[in-house]
Amino acid sequence: MNSEEREGVARALLEAEELLLGKSREILRQLEPKSLEGDVLLFEARRSSVRGVGPKLLRVLTEKVSEVLGTPLQVRIHPKEQRKVEKRLYLDAANQTVHLLLRGLVQDPKPPVEGMNPIVIHGPAGVGKTFFLRRFLDALERPVAFWNAEDLIRQIIRRAHKGGLKPFCRALVESRILIIDEVHRFRNKQRCQVELARILDEMRSLGNLVLLASRHHPMKIYEFRESLASRFLGGFVVALSPPLKETLWKVLEDHGIRGARAESFLEGLGREPSMGRLLEAIARSKGSAEGSSPSEENGGGLWRPFEMGGWDLERLRDRVLREFQVSLQEFQGRRRPRHVSTARQVVAYLYTKGGISCSETARHLGWFSVSSVVHAVRRVEERMQRDDDFRRSVEGCIHG
Repeated sequence: MNSEEREGVARALLEAEELLLGKSREILRQLEPKSLEGDVLLFEARRSSVRGVGPKLLRVLTEKVSEVLGTPLQVRIHPKEQRKVEKRLYLDAANQTVHLLLRGLVQDPKPPVEGMNPIVIHGPAGVGKTFFLRRFLDALERPVAFWNAEDLIRQIIRRAHKGGLKPFCRALVESRILIIDEVHRFRNKQRCQVELARILDEMRSLGNLVLLASRHHPMKIYEFRESLASRFLGGFVVALSPPLKETLWKVLEDHGIRGARAESFLEGLGREPSMGRLLEAIARSKGSAEGSSPSEENGGGLWRPFEMGGWDLERLRDRVLREFQVSLQEFQGRRRPRHVSTARQVVAYLYTKGGISCSETARHLGWFSVSSVVHAVRRVEERMQRDDDFRRSVEGCIHG
């Protein structure tokens, strides 16, 4: 799927959600579009969600995606392939506090101390924030409102323009538990931040639990209202740190990776290792065991030259757009405000680091000279040296 098709599918999901209620709506939020081949649009979801797909949900979704994309489509929903390694929990000092906190909430889903609400889990990309939230979600035996911040932002903006914002927010407030993943993506969204603050205030007054995950500490989220950050800080803020090296060695050993090969995997993780990136490298290494190239065996392929088709370049670009909150129209437009220029420089940096030539990168970005690419790469490298948050954002784009 290209970016326009993905945006169309996302819009169709939002429109379909307005026509469904209860369990069907929750299942719809968990669908992930994977491919569009011919007239077949494939989604993936957790196996338990696939079992709950009814004829009405399938009919509504089929009608909406066909309408938005302008062509008759068939919809298929398949269960995700679960890697056993991803289900394993490796505990150490870096994640012990978060594990114990969430385990206690499964038994008694209330703030750990009265008034300490919301609970905010923060840490860099790949340390396992979403992994722990999903474990918590799977362990609960009650309805939960689970949102990715990007989806929630789209809903708030859409309903603010077309009506229905108050009932939507009221439904969130009445949830006994509200979980928002990647809440740092509310940065720059002033109107949405106001609504989020209102939702937090009302849920606190009702004693309903709010659980948030962020890549950054509340005080370090760029362009975040102080009033909202203070609400986060008034709750329970806990850091989820990168795993200890001993833990990573244990993971590698459990997968039969030892000695110099294990060391090369760890070197490929860089200065801030993450469990997510290591598991991804292990899976990729096993998947390419037959006929794998030396670059994939050294370092697990964490930073290898792209074997590029246009779709891979497009996917990487879209990761950057999501991370830096830039629309495709802004990225391709003639006006270049600062945040758009930064996104374009990061794309140039990632393309060249992935093995794309400067001339080819310039062609993809519509730049007239190779020197523009060289300058962009230098700017990104210099900023990564002095700005850890920026460096984490760029690395997050690399590893998804």
